[in-house]
Amino acid sequence: TLAALLASAVLWGSALPTKAEIINSVVATGSFGSTTIGATATEQVDVIDEIATLTLDKIATFNDANNNGFADAGETISYTFTAANTGNVTMNNVVLTDDKVTASNFSLFSDAGVTGDSTDDAAPGWLVLGPGDVLTATATYTILATDLDAGQVTNNARIDATTVPDDPVFATDTAITPFNT
Repeated sequence: TLAALLASAVLWGSALPTKAEIINSVVATGSFGSTTIGATATEQVDVIDEIATLTLDKIATFNDANNNGFADAGETISYTFTAANTGNVTMNNVVLTDDKVTASNFSLFSDAGVTGDSTDDAAPGWLVLGPGDVLTATATYTILATDLDAGQVTNNARIDATTVPDDPVFATDTAITPFNT
């Protein structure tokens, strides 16, 4: 039983199981006149731990517009963001923030879970991201003279979401783009 599994896990100091089952059996008997009537039914329900995890991967690509092999003020860095729901619960209100750029062009890169379980409402983020599904977004940063003085652009991104009942989940990634100056 689930109670026995939980008691065993706590007793031995182990982590709780990620999957358990509940088996419920019922026997009903009665009589109709001198005839005894009976029925038995068993129902099994699998109980799975909810695991809420997101991953974020950000790739930076320096765009050498004048092909001189060096970074110059006014040239750009293109960013591609890939966010994945690697857990087994739905993520709501998925929002990507970045300290240097505003991500745009959100699209569902992979609908790997239940088809159609991820939806967008054209808000600044993504409305619902189902388990196993992957989003992509892009952004462009224009290199400043102060970036050249620093010799690189360091930029941090974060993706936030909530699960039911509004538990926060997030992931971060940093991209460092060094320059030949």
